Amino acid sequence: MASPKEGGQPSEAPSPPAASEERCGYWALRDGPPRRREPDPSGAPQGPLPPLYPEKSAFAETAKRAVAETPPSARKVTGVIGPHHLLAADLVAMPFAYAGGGDYRRVIILSPDHGRRGKTFISVPDRDFRTALGDLRLDREAAAAVLESPWADVSGMFVQEHGIQALLPFVAERFPKAAVLPVALRSVICRDAMEDLARILLPLSGEGTLLVESTDFSHYLTEAEADIKDQESRAAILAMDPAGLSALRQPGHLDSIPALYAQLHVQRALGAEPRILAIRNSCRYAPEADGCARIEKTTSYIVAAFELPGP
Repeated sequence: MASPKEGGQPSEAPSPPAASEERCGYWALRDGPPRRREPDPSGAPQGPLPPLYPEKSAFAETAKRAVAETPPSARKVTGVIGPHHLLAADLVAMPFAYAGGGDYRRVIILSPDHGRRGKTFISVPDRDFRTALGDLRLDREAAAAVLESPWADVSGMFVQEHGIQALLPFVAERFPKAAVLPVALRSVICRDAMEDLARILLPLSGEGTLLVESTDFSHYLTEAEADIKDQESRAAILAMDPAGLSALRQPGHLDSIPALYAQLHVQRALGAEPRILAIRNSCRYAPEADGCARIEKTTSYIVAAFELPGP
């Protein structure tokens, strides 16, 4: 399957979130209040956004293989973490297969704003999506809730955002009746915006909703260096403590601390329990036997699920 990261190498990772511990007053003073887009005066409805990846057979085969190789959870899955690097398409599909036993009416996807195309810290779309495996309707009710945040706005960037587009076909294949809400997050985001998003997402989550965190983990490291960072990220996920994420760094540990913050905040409030499904390095996909010894800049992937206690 074609990868958005040319040559199997990591794409540009977001900048370190040095400002994520600060309150938002600095940005308000520097940039002024967030500006909202004026509504289209014509009122004409717009069609679905086209797929970034239209290769139906590749996605269908990967989804089928993931279902065959990943038994669905016997518990209620409220959230998952998975990559968006299509070099590891099997891992992109894995969390959806694992949650495949659930009956979801809503799927929310948190992704980095890789191209920094959004006008605000938090971006949402205003159109439905066409994917290689079927169309998905936008959850307009959830989008309206997110837009209540002063740090959110509508953006047209989602047609190009591979952190969303790489996952949508698997959502369409597993949960064709669900409404979807993609949310793109700037990597440098102040604490007020992170907390506001987590607060808004909580009542939208729980049973009937799958909160998906589209995240690639360590970037630009050797496999040995990445393994150390991945164990630290793994520990942070299992600890379920959003405040503990201050010890992690972008892009050394992962490409979106804001997305992981929101995920852990929501899952902790729901009482969900974390489970690590897979950890793998991109060098393991190299065709050469000595790929991991030869490749100096890798990306790593962690697949995880959050499940409610009990059957």
